[in-house]
Amino acid sequence: MQSLLCSNLRQSRSSRFLRICICLSRLNPGTVTDFELDDDGRFKFCFFSYGACIHGFFRSSIRPIIAIDGTHLKGRFHGILFMVACSDGNKQVYPLAFRISHKENRESWTWFLRRVRKCFDCLTDCMFISDQHKGIKKAMRIVYPDAPHGLCVFHLTMNLKNTFKREDVIGIFKRTYQIYRESEFNEEMSELMRVHLNAYNDLMTIGPARWSRAYSHVRRYFMMTSNIAECINSCSDMHTVPYYCFDRVHT
Repeated sequence: MQSLLCSNLRQSRSSRFLRICICLSRLNPGTVTDFELDDDGRFKFCFFSYGACIHGFFRSSIRPIIAIDGTHLKGRFHGILFMVACSDGNKQVYPLAFRISHKENRESWTWFLRRVRKCFDCLTDCMFISDQHKGIKKAMRIVYPDAPHGLCVFHLTMNLKNTFKREDVIGIFKRTYQIYRESEFNEEMSELMRVHLNAYNDLMTIGPARWSRAYSHVRRYFMMTSNIAECINSCSDMHTVPYYCFDRVHT
């Protein structure tokens, strides 16, 4: 009897997610949804990208800079909300896709980015910005091996503060990543090398193309951080609502 009840419960959960996916697709034409259960029939992954967001990305003046981020869910059932977002011509947040999972690792990020690529294949011409999470880095190499992958300068600044604890280093770095001209960039980096050689070596090892305007392979506009995705993270209600209510947060 107990095994039968557990089986019925798992079926009801999978049925709920299936109904949610069907409803989202019907109410929002062009919406892409997907979800997976584990071998025991329990929730594993859930993905959704609204049709209006997909359509608008190709039709509107969207800047080709994509922010990647994840945030912890704090409701009864904990998990991770993954997201990719960008900015429109008015500097407003433009969400692209979301995913819910119990873990944040290479496998989960790869699963998410592969479905993002199916919805927005042209993102190979965009720059992705994220923190230095190893799972994102490995997933990007698998799914978008040729796409530029920049680093969020806010997280990089925090790492420099925690590692070197030098305000002069932070000041030089903040001036350096905002510079447009390579000659001025090189002058600031020479100053950093004189002030703190280890900080200079760390930044050069990461690669200026990943965190500076001057050497970026694509135009970064005003987007030097992954703050756009984190703006969505700041929605307090999103952290506590049940999984099946997430569509209400964005509508």
